[in-house]
Amino acid sequence: NQARDAKLFMHENSHLSRNISLYALGGIVAAFGLLHLVVNLSGKELLSRKLERVFSRRVTIRHLKTFLPFNIRIKDLSVEGLFKVQEVVVEGGAIDIFRRNFSVSNLLLNGLSANIEKPLKVAMPKAVLMAKRIAASAGAVDARPDDLAQLKVLLPTFSIKHLGIKNGSITFVDKSVSEEGITMSVKDIFV
Repeated sequence: NQARDAKLFMHENSHLSRNISLYALGGIVAAFGLLHLVVNLSGKELLSRKLERVFSRRVTIRHLKTFLPFNIRIKDLSVEGLFKVQEVVVEGGAIDIFRRNFSVSNLLLNGLSANIEKPLKVAMPKAVLMAKRIAASAGAVDARPDDLAQLKVLLPTFSIKHLGIKNGSITFVDKSVSEEGITMSVKDIFV
């Protein structure tokens, strides 16, 4: 009798374990599906706002779609005055658009067109000025306490295992030498 009761108890527990495992797996799949749905519906706006804060420029994205498991395809990404990309493919990674970090296995930039300009007069960035004042405050006179509170250097943390560029071009204009500047272009980039 005891052996039969033990077998029955183990059989009931294995059913319970299997049911719990199936419910947990179903919950994970549902949460994963819901995440993809949310990113497909509102990811374009969220990413645009995030990139506008990072670059302090107008950002447009024509189309953003996720693919299982962790892939994102972006069509026609443009950061005003800096660069345009016809297609961005992010594969196998985790992007945290609410924080400042991301990690991807593959990042492909198809149709990259970047414009970099060095102006005639280069103003020193505010963060550099504040950092100099803070450094000077250790043994000098001109650092102000409000500078310490304002100093915030926000750089994203990222990890990209493989970066690919297809059909890319970069134009650099150095206007620090004259008003017309010197233009250098790199075209047909395939990396």
